[in-house]
Amino acid sequence: MALNIGIGNWNKVGEKFRSHWPASDKITFCDLSATTTDMRLAAIGINENDILGSDDMIVHATPDAHCISLILRVLCDNFGISRGFFSGSQHDGSLSVAELPNTSSDAVRSVGQLLPDLRGTIEGFTLHEPTAGASCLTVVAEVHFSVSAPDVRNAFRQYADGPLHQILSVSAEPVVPADVSGCAHSAIIDLPSVKVLGEKLVQVTAWYDAPIAFQNRIIDLFKYLQSYE
Repeated sequence: MALNIGIGNWNKVGEKFRSHWPASDKITFCDLSATTTDMRLAAIGINENDILGSDDMIVHATPDAHCISLILRVLCDNFGISRGFFSGSQHDGSLSVAELPNTSSDAVRSVGQLLPDLRGTIEGFTLHEPTAGASCLTVVAEVHFSVSAPDVRNAFRQYADGPLHQILSVSAEPVVPADVSGCAHSAIIDLPSVKVLGEKLVQVTAWYDAPIAFQNRIIDLFKYLQSYE
């Protein structure tokens, strides 16, 4: 079985990643912008188990879509979600202004593909900045059941210690940008900022280092596909 992993601007960023993976006769990397092949959008910790042997091209979700999806997964798994909205700012010094993606529709579309049960219930936007720095996103969601802020914090702690421990982490102290630099996690949950209004409206804020998190998830995807039969 031969699989392709598509990465946007591969010719530009590929050399940064190339030393992290061994040669493989069944997995190749290519510039996503140079292909029109049907693609499977994947995100480690969200839907990697949905990858099929018949998928010709696998593309990992962008850092903002991945961070949003991780937050939504934990909320949905534990409390259900009726609808939600996200907003934030993503910093990536490796991009030029001309290479910045759409600020809203791309992330919304990606979340709908990664979490199809929530398609049509999530809206929002992220501002993409062509500068180095910590990225931050906030999700506000209406959940199905009455919850408290401690309930929400405990749910994220359990997932950070359990099924998402290499991808999602939590901070018991307020997060500042310096805490995020160089961190490999795709979402660092700021537990003190978790808020609940009226028992069902939940606010969760997460931070991440977009280039570092993305690089590590691409490596994770490669390792996962290596063992895929």
